[in-house]
Amino acid sequence: MEVELRRCIICTIPKPIAAFNKEHVIPEAIGGRVVIYHVCIDCNSTLGEQADHHLTDNLLIRMFRSEHQIGGAPNPFPEGRLIDDPRQIVYTEVKDGVFVPRIRVQKLETDNPGTIQFTGEANNQKAIKTAVDKTFKRNNLPPLTDEEFNERLSETPITGMTVNFTVDSFYYARALEKIAYEMTWKWLGDSYIDDELAPAIRHFIRYGEPDSDCSFIQMCRLLSEDESAKIFVPTDHTIIIEFSKKSITCTVLIADIFISNFIMSHNPEAYALGFGTAYLTNNAVNGRVLEKRVDSLY
Repeated sequence: MEVELRRCIICTIPKPIAAFNKEHVIPEAIGGRVVIYHVCIDCNSTLGEQADHHLTDNLLIRMFRSEHQIGGAPNPFPEGRLIDDPRQIVYTEVKDGVFVPRIRVQKLETDNPGTIQFTGEANNQKAIKTAVDKTFKRNNLPPLTDEEFNERLSETPITGMTVNFTVDSFYYARALEKIAYEMTWKWLGDSYIDDELAPAIRHFIRYGEPDSDCSFIQMCRLLSEDESAKIFVPTDHTIIIEFSKKSITCTVLIADIFISNFIMSHNPEAYALGFGTAYLTNNAVNGRVLEKRVDSLY
């Protein structure tokens, strides 16, 4: 019996149709709705680690996801320290897109020998007293009465918290290039897999390091504040492919956060598709996808 084969656009190996599953061009975790079925299961299972997570776990994207309640809405700032007292750990909960600081019940050493300080939220005095009573019991002391406990209480407002974090300044380019590559294939067809530039792009997506040859990257950076303000729909992800006499380029914008531009081919004459520009928008919040092919955007 003859088995129908399909060529994976990542590893380029022909495989049975059953070896493929759904691949989100723009990661589903950031609201992506555009899917293709030409990435094999093996490649699909590793692309998340090799490429997508550099974008979806980027601090700025985690803030975006949390603000708009997208893809599990991860907390970008799970823990920090009080500015006025760095001994105290502060964590945040996200409620309706707003970060709410919270303080766990903690036992803190003080500068006074034999003195221990307990901290917690003012509306959680029961948990604080439980922690105090346990400490007294371990030291063979009787628990405090409610009156004794209340006499020792004092309240201090939270003035702010500090958070240490790092921002990926390179690897998210691999995720953006993956989006550009898959969308370019979707628009140009299977012949693009054999484009002379495609092997280098595929290698960069999977294994690219800061010292890799990435001459096809024209631009990959954060949008400036002025540029972000000009984005018509700040929750739209946008992909644009453009033909010129010498090259095919693809621009990827992730909401109002990242912008990138990649050279996808130096051989535009190999693709006679009847359009000069194609663009797609994918709204991260409501899932709306719009796609259009035109002679030119200008």
